[in-house]
Amino acid sequence: MINEAMRLEHVQLGQIRAVAEKAKLLEQQGHDIIHLEIGEPDFTTPENIVQVTQDALSQGNVHYAPNRGVLDLRREIAKKLKVDNDIEVDPDKEVIITSGAAQALLLAFLAHCNPGDEVLVIEPSFLSYNQLAYMTDAVPVPIATSEDKDWIVDPGDIESAITDRTKMVLLNSPNNPTGAVYPKETLERIAEIATEHDLIVVSDEIYEKIIHEESSHFSIGALPGMKERTITINGFSKAYAMTGWRLGYVAASEKLTTPMLKVHQYAVTCVPTFTQYGAIEAIRGDQKHLEAMISAYNKRRDLVYKGLNGIEGITCSLPEGAFYAFLNIKQSGLNSVEFAERLLSEKGVALIPGSIFSSAGEGFLRLSFAASEEQLLSAMKRIEEFVVNINSNVNV
Repeated sequence: MINEAMRLEHVQLGQIRAVAEKAKLLEQQGHDIIHLEIGEPDFTTPENIVQVTQDALSQGNVHYAPNRGVLDLRREIAKKLKVDNDIEVDPDKEVIITSGAAQALLLAFLAHCNPGDEVLVIEPSFLSYNQLAYMTDAVPVPIATSEDKDWIVDPGDIESAITDRTKMVLLNSPNNPTGAVYPKETLERIAEIATEHDLIVVSDEIYEKIIHEESSHFSIGALPGMKERTITINGFSKAYAMTGWRLGYVAASEKLTTPMLKVHQYAVTCVPTFTQYGAIEAIRGDQKHLEAMISAYNKRRDLVYKGLNGIEGITCSLPEGAFYAFLNIKQSGLNSVEFAERLLSEKGVALIPGSIFSSAGEGFLRLSFAASEEQLLSAMKRIEEFVVNINSNVNV
């Protein structure tokens, strides 16, 4: 009998992509759609990175790279981690170049989770975390956060959820979908808890560079004693507008890295060699393009924050990182899915229902402000018109 593996019983197809596909279909049918659903920079990869990659291709860098990745790139990542994050790693043994941060997450789960192991997932959360737990027969355990605490986890809630089966805690700061950035004090307490209970910490830092003016990023792996138990995941997609390149990396102690290399060797062999030279240029090269993107995101964040909070019945906390606003639509009387579906069909604005990111996200929607100011202003106007129309119907 041909059936899917039982481990996939609870694994869902990507719901964010389903929204994007519906929006694209409406667009193909002639509807004017503003796409604020996908978490992808609207910029293109900086020309210096493209040029170096084209040169590497022309120079014949088209053969297998080492399984761990091109050594020069691993060395640049090790330097970057030391300078930016205060994390020391051996580029020979403690860094793996992956096919995006997504594959790095898969390596962490496959290499370190056994059936029945519990993984603490701080919610609302990126969809992959729960799905990867299911895929490895682990058990995701939700740790809810709330808007009134700026979506910052209470370390006490993490400690209360720990059992004798808890193996891993997953952090994502800056956070998708809320834009929260965890303060150092919170991470210090989480580190104490992880050490006391002998837990692995997976720190997804893909939005590290997209920090808004009043915030700063801190890596939990930099804290004393945390290198031995922290898997730091990052990549080039968000900071350098390289989503289609599929370039990421994982850094951890040799004890944590070696099992991940076993999975990586047989799943991918290596990331395409010539693209890795582009990643070297991303780290080494002029950062003016990154600075310009961050400046643009700051302006857009402020525009969206002001615009949303100016709509009667909508509230939004100030995102400190990433390029997402997580707007509260509870006063509308609609749930997240209903609001998102009607907004798309009636006003042509594509947002993601917060309930997709967990039950803690019900009553909210994620808006990606990785779009032009013109598009964002138009979206604010359409959202306001939609809310006014809902309210007028309710009052009839």
